[in-house]
Amino acid sequence: MKKYNVIFLCLLIACFTNLFYAQSPIQDNRSKNQPILIDDRHAESLKLAELKLTAIPASTINTINDLTAKQKKCINQIESCRDKKLLKINNKLLSLKTTLVELHADTKNNEKIIAKTTNKISKLAIDYQKTISKSSAKIRSKLTQSQQVEYDKTHKLSKLSR
Repeated sequence: MKKYNVIFLCLLIACFTNLFYAQSPIQDNRSKNQPILIDDRHAESLKLAELKLTAIPASTINTINDLTAKQKKCINQIESCRDKKLLKINNKLLSLKTTLVELHADTKNNEKIIAKTTNKISKLAIDYQKTISKSSAKIRSKLTQSQQVEYDKTHKLSKLSR
């Protein structure tokens, strides 16, 4: 009889322990380098994703030493062209975000229209990053090897801080 009481008591304790463990708060195990998904519905994550996606990189002229006048001129042209493209994309992004807010406010709208608008926003964000990558490659091609090393260091640091 004592044997059954001990087994019952151990089983009861094990059940209550698991019950309390299941109700404990779950910690966020995401690392700091984990990408933020555009489909994430948390307001803080959306703001952070937007800032990371639409950040304009610092001018290379201010970050690289020993640039010649010709290099400065070429880099200036590349950066001004990049900035014009980024401004256009950013304006489109803002208008689509406004449209998306209006679509969410109207209960009659179809989910397909909202999904299409969200896809357009995602494509524009990708275009934004492609424009930055292309301009970075063009700028890097205008630099000497030692300047490329310096550029890579500063470019890597700016990506990590984003």
